[in-house]
Formats: sequence, C-alpha cells, structure tokens
Amino acid sequence: MEQPSERLLSTSRLKRGGGKWIYDDNNHFGIEESHLESVESVLLKLKKLAHQRVYGDREFGHDAAEDSKKPVAISVEQPTVAKAVSPYLFEGDIFLSKKQAINILKEASNIPVDSKKRGRGRRSFDASPESKWPVTAPIKYSFHESLDFFAISNIIKAIRYWENVTCLTFENTPDVSEAEDHIEFFQGQGCYSMIGRNGGRQGVSIGENCVKEGVIEHEIGHALGMWHQQSRPDAQSYIKVLSDFILPSYVSDFMQRDEKDINTLGIPYDLGSVMHYGSTAFSADQTSKTLVTRDPLYQSTIGQRETLSFFDIETINKAYCPDRCSGENKCKNGGYQHPKHCDACLCPSGLGGPTCEDFEPPRKAVCGGKIAVTDEWQSIESPGFPDPGYDPDQKCSWFFEAEEGKRIEFEFIEDFSFLCTSTCVDYVEMKIQADLRNTGFRWCCYTIPEGSFVSEKHKAIIVFRSQLTNDVGFKLQARASVPLGQRK
Repeated sequence: MEQPSERLLSTSRLKRGGGKWIYDDNNHFGIEESHLESVESVLLKLKKLAHQRVYGDREFGHDAAEDSKKPVAISVEQPTVAKAVSPYLFEGDIFLSKKQAINILKEASNIPVDSKKRGRGRRSFDASPESKWPVTAPIKYSFHESLDFFAISNIIKAIRYWENVTCLTFENTPDVSEAEDHIEFFQGQGCYSMIGRNGGRQGVSIGENCVKEGVIEHEIGHALGMWHQQSRPDAQSYIKVLSDFILPSYVSDFMQRDEKDINTLGIPYDLGSVMHYGSTAFSADQTSKTLVTRDPLYQSTIGQRETLSFFDIETINKAYCPDRCSGENKCKNGGYQHPKHCDACLCPSGLGGPTCEDFEPPRKAVCGGKIAVTDEWQSIESPGFPDPGYDPDQKCSWFFEAEEGKRIEFEFIEDFSFLCTSTCVDYVEMKIQADLRNTGFRWCCYTIPEGSFVSEKHKAIIVFRSQLTNDVGFKLQARASVPLGQRK
C-alpha cells in the first residue's frame, strides 16, 4: 500500500530544491514524488536540447541562472508563473504526465525546433481515448478550502460557460473520494493544470491572480485535453517565433510538436483561441515581442483571456460528441447544431438568431444591428462615441451583408481611442474573412487604423467589446463597392 510520504503536494512534507516547490496543505494530484522528479528531469533535458539547437554552444547553465531571476508569463492577461513552480511546468502552465513528458522529449530529439518537416498529426487536442472524460456522466469536481468565495464564484461561472456551449456536464461533489476521477480546484502558486483525464484526484491550480474567467476557462480547457494553440505544427504558417527576445532557457516552450495520436480534429488554426500564447510570452524584458503574427493585423488578437473562441468550443464538441445531433444542419454562416439542444444553433461570435443569420444581442448597451450594405457609405460607432465614450463591460455586434458578387469596404473615421495593451482587452474587431467562424483583427490603443479594409466575400462582422475602462471608442463607415476577384 502506498505510504503518505510517497505522495506530493504537501507543504509540510515536500520542499525540494531549497524550498522551490511548495504546495498547499493537502494532496491535489494522484501522483507519486517520483513523478515530479521524472518530469523535472525530462523538462531540463528538453530545455537543454532546444537551447543548444537555437543558441549553439552558448552556456545553458548561465542563461538558466539569469532567467530564474526574471518574471515569466505566457500572456499579459495571465499572471506570471511562480518561480517555485516554473521548473516543473511545460509551456508555463502545464503539469505533464510522465508519458507526455517522455513523448515530447523523444519527438524533440528527432525534430529541430525550427523544422518545417512535420507529419500529418497536428497538436491541438489530446485524442488518446484514455485522456478523455466520460460523456455518459457529469465530470466531478470539488473545491479545496484554500479558495476564497470570489475564486469559487468565477470558477463556477467558467464551468457553467463550458456546460452552456458544449455537450459536457459537471457536478460539484465535495465528498468525492481521492480514488475517483475528478478535478479539484485549489489555490496554488499560479495557474496550471494537467492535460486531459489522468485518473483519481486531479488538481487545477487557480492561484491568487488567476481568477479571471477566461484564465479559468483556459485551465479547464487543459484538463479537458486541450494543448496550447501555437504548439500546432502548422503554427509557422500563422506566427513567427523571435528567439532573440525569448528568455533563452525557455525556448523549448515554443517548440511545435507532431504526435500522430493528437490532431486538430479538422479545425483551422485559431489566432483568437483562449489557448494561444500572447505576443510577449516568455519575453526577456517583458515587453519585446516573442511571437509575431504573419498577418500583422492579428498581432493584438493573440493571447486573449476573455473567453473561449468559437473554435475552442468546437474543438471540445468534436472531440467529445461529434455525432450527437442528426438530421439537417439548418445553422448558417458557420454555425452548427448545439449538441445539447439539436434544434438550436451555436453561432460564431457576432452572430445570433435561431439560424445564425442575425446579429448577436448587445451587452449593457443599445447598439449593434444587421445592416444591408449599399454603394453609399453608412457609419456605425461604439456606445457614447466620442463623448462621454463607452463604459466597461459592453459588447456590440454588427452583421453587414451586401449583394452577392460584391464585397464590403470599411474605413475608420474621426476619432479612435481604446485602453492600450499588447493583447487588446477593450477593442473593435473586424471579421472580414470568407470563413466567419474565425476570430477577426482586433484593434485598440490610440492610433486610428489607416486605409481601407475589404471583406473576402459579401458578408462581414464588426464587434465592439469593452472589459475594463471608459474611453472614446471608434467610428467607421462601410459601403459595397468592390467586386469579387479584385482584392484591394
């Protein structure tokens, strides 16, 4: 029988490496101390391997010592990784199983960090059957006493959102046994989770500064089986890694991987995913960009921790319940049948109505609408523009539609001002791609976007969102004037 001394995650029992890894009062993961040692060893080998491939003969030990003095974060919207925890986490917030760690190291040993030669698999969701939670019964979860009321309240909101948009259900079971498969939320040293179902009690750390709903949704996403978006082997088509600005001992956290048992489920790369790194992830000076989007208009979109994207939701629905609904899909514009309510539609952001042919209802403002686009300019503006400006926690959506055979031209006019952050928190989003499921370009800060922006087809969506502040906002105009086949 396993002895208590073999278990980890107890402050009183485990202070390894001079107290670097310190846990709360109770166990939160059904693993042995040897697991921690194995994962630490594998991650160190992975770090050295990636460091050598990127920086050559540069001394790893010196870089690691210097990097250990600096803060680390994967997004400006997610708090820094606790120094005590960092050596044991992969990609900043993933606590790997031994099998996962060894597989990633083996793969990295055969594939250079900057290699473009990848296999068919594309890492987005852990598709191995044993890593998935059952859909025939609710996923059990519990709260550790370390969490305060505010954290518990936001965790419940995040769980409810996952339930509202997927086929999954969750059940709060305070008296669940350690041997039963379940998630235990606790206040650890930062935000981190394991990937997929690992058996028994499985912790999700919601640290003191991790209580934003989007951050919690991100960590639950890991527990359900989701990996970070930029780890997909097709990521190089959408982003570029700037290794000169990365903390050198963390360059392994930017490796794109290729395991045949893990794939994208046919879902496109998503720059707006809640699972994506931000522009300054693992930045040596916390401000220089380490990830640059191939399309510069997406630069301020990556790294959002507002909420799940449409593709995040679709990933889980395809992984857990791909055949839940039968019959004709009456949902339009990229929407699909809700797996819990097959007569209803899940619509891309900005769209609403019974069949996704209308605009998404506004939040805390009178705004938005469905606009028939003509050859004459028509304008829209954010609530209160320009004075007194918009208020926090508002959302508006406009669905533009021109005649088939035409496209829609947009121009920003007059004033423009939003809270300025590297990942936009308050923003205007333009969805002008042919596939309206995609997250759009997001703008914030104080410089008005210049020039014209033309939709790929005869439909487009504009979304305004404020989360934190009051500011001027935006005004833009639109017209149908550019025929298909003549892209500006």
